[in-house]
Amino acid sequence: MTDSSLLSITGVGPARAQAFAKLGVADLRDLAFLLPRAYRDLGRVQPVANLLAGVDATTRAKLDRIGFVPARKGRPPFLRAWFSDGTAKLSVTWFGAFYLKKQLVPGVDYYLTGKVAFARGAAMAQPEIEPVEEAKGEPGPVLAVYPGTEALSQKMIRKAVSQSLDSVDETWDWIPGETRKARRLDALADVLGKIHRPETLAETAPARAQLAYRECFLFQAALAAARASLARAAAPALSCGARVDERIRARLPFRLRPAQEAVIRRIIADLAGTSPMHRLLVGEVGSGKTAVALN
Repeated sequence: MTDSSLLSITGVGPARAQAFAKLGVADLRDLAFLLPRAYRDLGRVQPVANLLAGVDATTRAKLDRIGFVPARKGRPPFLRAWFSDGTAKLSVTWFGAFYLKKQLVPGVDYYLTGKVAFARGAAMAQPEIEPVEEAKGEPGPVLAVYPGTEALSQKMIRKAVSQSLDSVDETWDWIPGETRKARRLDALADVLGKIHRPETLAETAPARAQLAYRECFLFQAALAAARASLARAAAPALSCGARVDERIRARLPFRLRPAQEAVIRRIIADLAGTSPMHRLLVGEVGSGKTAVALN
């Protein structure tokens, strides 16, 4: 693709482009960097009866009923739904996602992914949910789960993201090619491919680590640029004569420790230069930072 607009993606019109904008996605680059919030491994779907408390899991169950629970005694309103799969029942609650009341249909099978709890039986709060029929036809058993909106289904987001990956090239990678080779980093297109379309869950963590490295590299490069700009700036040289130093020390009821003396010498040297001082004095409580500042 040469057009960076979201409208160049099959199935995305003005209305869906506005829905993507609510997720902070304005173009294909933003879409490629819309990272999954979770993964659904269809190869490890657990029956409701086998769910364990405190464990993130995916189960498949049929919606029995769903209802709106109004606010009461300071508790916010929420949706409560009941699912079953023939082995046990699952109670689910959602806060804020009231649009699900219109979208979820009793009698339909859904995949639910979230942390399991037990309150008079298996329960989940705020799980990711997707119709089983919608998940069919995906290329692999591991499905990326994205932050969604009422107007965007998981299938639509996955389809759009998959198309955006065709636009990824080296110009999107802010790490120079030589540095990537020296650090043995994969190409950005491969990294994003493993994050969005993993074949196994095991390959997602290394890919995310490589993306995190790139973000840290960019942050450090920005800091280096700021330091270089500061070093080029001019500042008046400030000298601290012996008489001034003696008058300050005479006011202190104690002698400075060697570490304090060393820090003071460095600060005086910085102040005597013609570049702005860029120094942070670090020490534990009671280590004598104030005495150094006064001196």
